[in-house]
Amino acid sequence: RVGVAINEPAVMHDADGALVGLSIDIATRLADDMGVRVEFVETSWSSIIPDLVNRQFDVIVSGLWVTIPRALVVNYSSPTAVEGIYVIASRAAAARLKVPADLDRAGTKIVVYAGTLQERLAARRFPQATLVRVSGDTDQLAPVLAGQADAVLVPTFAPQVIARSAPDQLAMPF
Repeated sequence: RVGVAINEPAVMHDADGALVGLSIDIATRLADDMGVRVEFVETSWSSIIPDLVNRQFDVIVSGLWVTIPRALVVNYSSPTAVEGIYVIASRAAAARLKVPADLDRAGTKIVVYAGTLQERLAARRFPQATLVRVSGDTDQLAPVLAGQADAVLVPTFAPQVIARSAPDQLAMPF
């Protein structure tokens, strides 16, 4: 049993609703190599470690960032991919953003997952901006797509894929 949380493009649903992505491929290959059947258990980012500890599944294969508090609870394998934190902006905001420092202005709204590295980074790098904190179970792009925020800090290894998910509304400004 493999615990996964949506993390495009590592874990996502295809047009038929089936789970697909890099993490799904890795877990499927691991199960094949072990000669066992794989069962995916979809969970949320806020529940993924408690669900593992409570034995809802046997392993997490879902792009979980290594942090000291998490490492005190779970064991990590070697990373299969390396992510970064990228700025994805609304098309309107991207037109006025030439360098990251342009986000550090009063009136600029930046979406971050509450209690995460992205929140700490945004607070440090963009102290003049307003942080729009969302829970880990929330689509972090939603406030930008709804015109309620200018940009979002996204942890991903493929930011272009995210920006292309709504090309008329989203852009990578830098």
